[in-house]
Amino acid sequence: MNQTANYGLSQWETSDRILMENFNSDNSKIDAALKEHDDELSAKGNCQIWTTSYVGSGNYGEDNPSTLAFPFAPAMVLIVGHFSAAVTTGGATSLISFQSSDTVSCNTSWSQDGTQLTWYNTQHEDDQMNSSDWTYWVVAVGEA
Repeated sequence: MNQTANYGLSQWETSDRILMENFNSDNSKIDAALKEHDDELSAKGNCQIWTTSYVGSGNYGEDNPSTLAFPFAPAMVLIVGHFSAAVTTGGATSLISFQSSDTVSCNTSWSQDGTQLTWYNTQHEDDQMNSSDWTYWVVAVGEA
């Protein structure tokens, strides 16, 4: 009787006697391989993605922070607005902001408390990603 190259499963030829032990052995090998595969995948973890949008109010500064609540603790948040985008990672206290073709750090203060992200900028509403009547799109990524 021949066997498969990867798992040694039975490959019967016409002249082979078919035995229950061969089937049981093959099923045990398949079961073990599937279990190992499942264990490896579960060890890799998984992620979830959440999206939303908001319309800027024009307010900015330490007394007018922006806040977003998420259904999970985000590991990374991307906010995209008119001619700009901001990226922060979970627990970070600063962000990277892209405006037009320039990359700038806008001295925006970020804080995260579990599932809530709060930020403000003391210089301008654009730098706070909160320009009046502009729509901002948000993508958050976190562990499942």
